[in-house]
Amino acid sequence: VIAAKGGFADAYNNLGRLYIRQNQYSEAILLLNDGLEIVEKQEQQAETSSQELNEVKYSLLKNLGWAKLRQSEALGNSNKLKSIDYTEAKFHLLVAIGIASDPELKSSILNPGAAHCLLAMVLEVEDAPDSLAQWRQCYDLVSKRLGARDVRNPEEEAWFALAKQKLTLAGETLP
Repeated sequence: VIAAKGGFADAYNNLGRLYIRQNQYSEAILLLNDGLEIVEKQEQQAETSSQELNEVKYSLLKNLGWAKLRQSEALGNSNKLKSIDYTEAKFHLLVAIGIASDPELKSSILNPGAAHCLLAMVLEVEDAPDSLAQWRQCYDLVSKRLGARDVRNPEEEAWFALAKQKLTLAGETLP
């Protein structure tokens, strides 16, 4: 909390992630948006974005997409609000995936599969045909991290298992 008050965007990200895990989505969204504002101000001051800023920005956007997804699921029957949150979740996750796809940043993004896993969940809720392609990206990217024993977040293992299940049900052959 002290680090967040000191204006460290990474601290906002970590607190936001903690709030998501505690099902406090509104609080998480506020913190993650504040963290993004800090990153954007730092980018403007530097007139360029550094690798470190992009890493933090990826995590903030991925977690913001995650929070919006979970908030949408928690809303229950309020379809208009759910639709808005799913659209926002998709937007944030696509931007995060864009950052992680940058060849100069690929090796420094710690969990590039996570954004694909979350996007697959959003697309599946929307009955979008390309959800399976995102599940494949999720599976492939998280699989590499699991093979290297580099997974640090328990939700990634759960998402990997879900991706494996979805791909198997779709008839895909997995290693």
